[in-house]
Amino acid sequence: MRSIFIIISVLFFSIQNFAQTGSMWSLQWEAALPVGETRSLMKNNSYKGISFEYKKCFRQNIIYGGRVAYNSFYENKGLSTIEIDNTLVSGYFQNYMNIVPIMLTAGYLFNNRQLVPYAGLGVGTYYIQSKSITGSQTYITENAWHFGFSPEVGLTIPFIVSNFGLNLNAKYNYAVKTKNTPGHSWFSFGIGLSFMY
Repeated sequence: MRSIFIIISVLFFSIQNFAQTGSMWSLQWEAALPVGETRSLMKNNSYKGISFEYKKCFRQNIIYGGRVAYNSFYENKGLSTIEIDNTLVSGYFQNYMNIVPIMLTAGYLFNNRQLVPYAGLGVGTYYIQSKSITGSQTYITENAWHFGFSPEVGLTIPFIVSNFGLNLNAKYNYAVKTKNTPGHSWFSFGIGLSFMY
Protein backbone atom coordinates (compact mmCIF):
# COMPACT_ATOMS: atom_id res chain seq x y z
CA MET A 1 0.00 0.00 0.00
CA ARG A 2 2.85 2.37 0.85
CA SER A 3 4.56 1.74 -2.53
CA ILE A 4 1.31 2.52 -4.38
CA PHE A 5 1.03 5.79 -2.46
CA ILE A 6 4.65 6.72 -3.36
CA ILE A 7 4.08 5.92 -7.06
CA ILE A 8 0.88 8.00 -7.17
CA SER A 9 2.64 10.87 -5.39
CA VAL A 10 5.56 10.85 -7.86
CA LEU A 11 3.17 10.74 -10.81
CA PHE A 12 1.05 13.56 -9.41
CA PHE A 13 4.12 15.70 -8.63
CA SER A 14 5.59 15.30 -12.12
CA ILE A 15 2.30 16.27 -13.78
CA GLN A 16 1.72 19.22 -11.44
CA ASN A 17 5.33 20.38 -11.90
CA PHE A 18 4.97 20.41 -15.70
CA ALA A 19 1.58 22.13 -15.53
CA GLN A 20 3.00 25.00 -13.46
CA THR A 21 6.61 25.67 -14.44
CA GLY A 22 7.91 22.75 -16.46
CA SER A 23 9.10 22.00 -19.94
CA MET A 24 8.56 19.05 -22.25
CA TRP A 25 10.59 17.69 -25.15
CA SER A 26 9.06 15.09 -27.44
CA LEU A 27 10.19 13.00 -30.39
CA GLN A 28 7.45 11.35 -32.44
CA TRP A 29 6.82 9.14 -35.43
CA GLU A 30 4.07 10.59 -37.65
CA ALA A 31 1.63 9.15 -40.15
CA ALA A 32 -0.19 11.53 -42.50
CA LEU A 33 -3.44 11.47 -44.46
CA PRO A 34 -3.62 13.87 -47.44
CA VAL A 35 -6.85 15.83 -47.97
CA GLY A 36 -8.08 18.49 -50.40
CA GLU A 37 -5.71 19.60 -53.16
CA THR A 38 -2.93 17.43 -51.74
CA ARG A 39 -5.07 14.29 -52.12
CA SER A 40 -5.60 15.06 -55.80
CA LEU A 41 -1.79 14.93 -56.19
CA MET A 42 -1.02 12.13 -53.71
CA LYS A 43 -3.71 9.60 -52.87
CA ASN A 44 -1.52 7.42 -50.64
CA ASN A 45 -1.16 7.95 -46.91
CA SER A 46 2.32 8.63 -45.59
CA TYR A 47 4.02 6.58 -42.92
CA LYS A 48 7.38 8.33 -43.24
CA GLY A 49 7.20 11.18 -40.78
CA ILE A 50 9.02 12.41 -37.72
CA SER A 51 8.60 15.46 -35.48
CA PHE A 52 10.59 17.08 -32.70
CA GLU A 53 8.77 19.42 -30.32
CA TYR A 54 9.46 21.61 -27.31
CA LYS A 55 6.78 22.97 -24.97
CA LYS A 56 7.18 25.22 -21.92
CA CYS A 57 4.61 26.45 -19.42
CA PHE A 58 4.33 30.24 -19.55
CA ARG A 59 1.71 30.39 -16.81
CA GLN A 60 -0.36 27.67 -15.28
CA ASN A 61 -2.10 25.81 -18.12
CA ILE A 62 -0.62 28.04 -20.89
CA ILE A 63 2.14 26.49 -23.02
CA TYR A 64 4.31 27.76 -25.85
CA GLY A 65 7.13 26.28 -27.88
CA GLY A 66 8.09 25.12 -31.33
CA ARG A 67 8.04 22.16 -33.68
CA VAL A 68 10.18 20.94 -36.57
CA ALA A 69 8.99 17.94 -38.57
CA TYR A 70 9.41 15.98 -41.77
CA ASN A 71 6.73 14.21 -43.81
CA SER A 72 7.19 12.35 -47.08
CA PHE A 73 4.40 11.27 -49.46
CA TYR A 74 4.89 8.81 -52.32
CA GLU A 75 2.70 7.50 -55.12
CA ASN A 76 3.44 5.32 -58.13
CA LYS A 77 1.31 6.91 -60.86
CA GLY A 78 2.16 4.31 -63.51
CA LEU A 79 1.82 5.37 -67.13
CA SER A 80 0.56 8.93 -67.10
CA THR A 81 0.98 12.37 -68.64
CA ILE A 82 1.89 15.45 -66.61
CA GLU A 83 2.31 19.10 -67.54
CA ILE A 84 5.69 20.64 -66.76
CA ASP A 85 6.49 24.22 -67.84
CA ASN A 86 3.55 24.19 -70.30
CA THR A 87 4.81 20.97 -71.89
CA LEU A 88 3.08 17.57 -71.68
CA VAL A 89 5.39 14.73 -70.66
CA SER A 90 4.34 11.06 -70.75
CA GLY A 91 5.96 8.15 -68.95
CA TYR A 92 5.83 5.81 -65.97
CA PHE A 93 5.90 8.32 -63.12
CA GLN A 94 6.67 8.06 -59.44
CA ASN A 95 5.62 11.16 -57.51
CA TYR A 96 7.23 12.35 -54.27
CA MET A 97 6.30 15.19 -51.93
CA ASN A 98 8.67 16.13 -49.11
CA ILE A 99 7.45 18.57 -46.46
CA VAL A 100 9.34 20.30 -43.62
CA PRO A 101 7.10 22.27 -41.20
CA ILE A 102 8.81 24.82 -38.93
CA MET A 103 6.24 26.10 -36.45
CA LEU A 104 5.87 28.26 -33.35
CA THR A 105 3.23 26.77 -31.07
CA ALA A 106 0.94 27.87 -28.25
CA GLY A 107 -1.69 25.94 -26.38
CA TYR A 108 -3.64 25.12 -23.26
CA LEU A 109 -3.19 22.26 -20.77
CA PHE A 110 -6.41 20.85 -19.35
CA ASN A 111 -6.50 20.06 -15.64
CA ASN A 112 -6.19 16.35 -15.01
CA ARG A 113 -4.48 14.54 -12.14
CA GLN A 114 -3.29 11.50 -14.09
CA LEU A 115 -2.89 12.58 -17.72
CA VAL A 116 -1.76 15.72 -19.58
CA PRO A 117 -4.35 16.54 -22.29
CA TYR A 118 -3.71 19.67 -24.35
CA ALA A 119 -4.90 21.63 -27.38
CA GLY A 120 -2.97 24.20 -29.35
CA LEU A 121 -2.13 25.93 -32.58
CA GLY A 122 1.07 26.07 -34.60
CA VAL A 123 1.86 28.98 -36.93
CA GLY A 124 4.86 29.13 -39.23
CA THR A 125 6.16 27.94 -42.55
CA TYR A 126 6.15 24.75 -44.61
CA TYR A 127 8.91 23.97 -47.08
CA ILE A 128 7.37 21.74 -49.76
CA GLN A 129 9.21 20.03 -52.60
CA SER A 130 7.31 17.91 -55.12
CA LYS A 131 9.00 15.91 -57.83
CA SER A 132 8.04 13.42 -60.50
CA ILE A 133 10.53 10.78 -61.66
CA THR A 134 10.33 8.77 -64.88
CA GLY A 135 13.27 6.58 -65.82
CA SER A 136 16.41 8.59 -65.11
CA GLN A 137 14.63 11.94 -65.52
CA THR A 138 13.54 13.98 -62.47
CA TYR A 139 11.11 16.86 -62.82
CA ILE A 140 10.76 19.27 -59.88
CA THR A 141 7.11 20.33 -59.95
CA GLU A 142 7.18 22.45 -56.77
CA ASN A 143 9.92 23.91 -54.62
CA ALA A 144 8.40 26.58 -52.37
CA TRP A 145 7.95 27.99 -48.88
CA HIS A 146 4.34 28.34 -47.70
CA PHE A 147 2.88 30.21 -44.74
CA GLY A 148 0.68 27.85 -42.75
CA PHE A 149 -0.94 26.79 -39.52
CA SER A 150 -1.76 23.57 -37.68
CA PRO A 151 -4.39 23.17 -34.94
CA GLU A 152 -3.53 20.26 -32.65
CA VAL A 153 -4.99 18.11 -29.87
CA GLY A 154 -2.89 15.73 -27.84
CA LEU A 155 -2.42 13.67 -24.73
CA THR A 156 0.70 12.87 -22.73
CA ILE A 157 0.58 9.82 -20.48
CA PRO A 158 3.43 10.03 -17.91
CA PHE A 159 5.26 6.81 -17.06
CA ILE A 160 4.85 5.93 -13.42
CA VAL A 161 8.39 6.29 -12.08
CA SER A 162 10.24 8.67 -14.42
CA ASN A 163 9.94 12.00 -16.20
CA PHE A 164 9.23 10.21 -19.48
CA GLY A 165 5.82 9.71 -20.99
CA LEU A 166 3.94 8.50 -24.04
CA ASN A 167 2.73 11.32 -26.30
CA LEU A 168 -0.22 11.00 -28.72
CA ASN A 169 -1.50 13.81 -30.93
CA ALA A 170 -3.41 14.72 -34.06
CA LYS A 171 -2.88 17.81 -36.21
CA TYR A 172 -4.52 19.40 -39.22
CA ASN A 173 -1.84 21.00 -41.40
CA TYR A 174 -2.70 23.73 -43.88
CA ALA A 175 -0.06 25.32 -46.12
CA VAL A 176 -1.50 28.41 -47.82
CA LYS A 177 -1.13 28.63 -51.60
CA THR A 178 1.55 30.90 -53.03
CA LYS A 179 1.56 32.90 -56.25
CA ASN A 180 2.83 29.92 -58.26
CA THR A 181 1.92 26.85 -56.17
CA PRO A 182 -1.32 25.41 -54.78
CA GLY A 183 -2.24 25.14 -51.13
CA HIS A 184 -1.77 21.83 -49.37
CA SER A 185 -3.51 20.17 -46.44
CA TRP A 186 -3.21 16.91 -44.54
CA PHE A 187 -3.91 15.34 -41.16
CA SER A 188 -0.97 13.99 -39.20
CA PHE A 189 -1.10 11.57 -36.29
CA GLY A 190 1.88 11.27 -33.95
CA ILE A 191 3.04 8.82 -31.32
CA GLY A 192 6.29 9.08 -29.42
CA LEU A 193 8.21 9.74 -26.23
CA SER A 194 8.10 12.89 -24.12
CA PHE A 195 10.47 14.04 -21.41
CA MET A 196 9.07 16.42 -18.78
CA TYR A 197 11.14 18.39 -16.29
